[in-house]
Amino acid sequence: MEISGKEDIKKYLRENLDDKNYQFSKNLSMLVEVIQCEDILIEILNECSEIEYPALYCLLTLYRKTNKRDEIENLLDKYFDKYSDSPMMWYFRSYIEKVNDLQGAIEDANKAVSIIEDPKSLYDSKYPGFYNHLAELLTLYAISLSGSDASEPIGYLEKALENIKIALSHEPKYPTYKANQSKIYRELGKNQEKEGDFEKALASYKNGISSISDGIKYLETKNKSIDYANRFNEYYKIFIEVSSLKNSVEMKIEVQNSSASTLKTIDKFIADGKMELEKERDSLERMKNEAAAEKIKTIEAVAFFSGVISFILTTASAAMSDKFVLKEKSYFICLMAACLIYIFCAFDIIFSRKFNLKNFAFYVMASLMPVIGCILSWVLL
Repeated sequence: MEISGKEDIKKYLRENLDDKNYQFSKNLSMLVEVIQCEDILIEILNECSEIEYPALYCLLTLYRKTNKRDEIENLLDKYFDKYSDSPMMWYFRSYIEKVNDLQGAIEDANKAVSIIEDPKSLYDSKYPGFYNHLAELLTLYAISLSGSDASEPIGYLEKALENIKIALSHEPKYPTYKANQSKIYRELGKNQEKEGDFEKALASYKNGISSISDGIKYLETKNKSIDYANRFNEYYKIFIEVSSLKNSVEMKIEVQNSSASTLKTIDKFIADGKMELEKERDSLERMKNEAAAEKIKTIEAVAFFSGVISFILTTASAAMSDKFVLKEKSYFICLMAACLIYIFCAFDIIFSRKFNLKNFAFYVMASLMPVIGCILSWVLL
């Protein structure tokens, strides 16, 4: 592209009058990139009405690239109403509003897109810059909602992703679009992570890394423009940030999985411990019952033998006494035996705290024996 001087620029502008074709934007953007033509464009804009619009577009593009916002505002104030049917004017106004009125900027960006998508307007729908710009604004708005519930920013980010994919379908190797796509994936991953959906966040970060890697690759294959170094540094910074986020969420997933595994191990350990404690408790309860039973048996044995000894001593004393006749001695011995059996039965019931029908029958029968003996001794002797 060899252009030198005012006449060559005027000729070039006459060759690019149809702003409805996407090539119009590409050709005029190329003009302001390769030569210093600001002063000449200002002169042409003031002198030549037939190429006024392409000259205006070149100046607006040049000021956007050099971030001269005041100059853009002045041109919009003067020419916006005249060319309000052009999507370019809505795009540039949106660019200015982005700083102070983000929602207004989104509305104007949507207006630009609606114009090129309207079949009646006859504009080429393959104007990727408008979709990229709208995607960028939606991403910024989603970031501004970071303090709210994550679902709302995700909705805007998904719309942004739809628009940037349209832009990339027309210009798949344009580095800026790939960089913006990576930013969308970055913010999408952050909000998915905020919702606790680490798997989706990881997928978003991986897509972001792939996108910015492509952006860096395509940037390096293009001709090195004036802002190449700045753009390369910006892209590499995005790559580092998204990579860091990916590593972080991978670690969180690992910790989450480890935590789940650890909790299962702890639950199993507690369950096994409970089973062992139940066994120990049953064993202790059994030992306790056995000890209580042995204690009762010991007390019963002591009581029984004490009673037997008392019975022997009493009966021996009665047998040796001359105060009683044989009939009375026999009766007295049987009566003492009955008392001994009654006391033994009472001891057994009190200490065992159990009432068994068979034992009760035995107690009755055993008690009756000395009574029968008493009766027989009284009758027969």
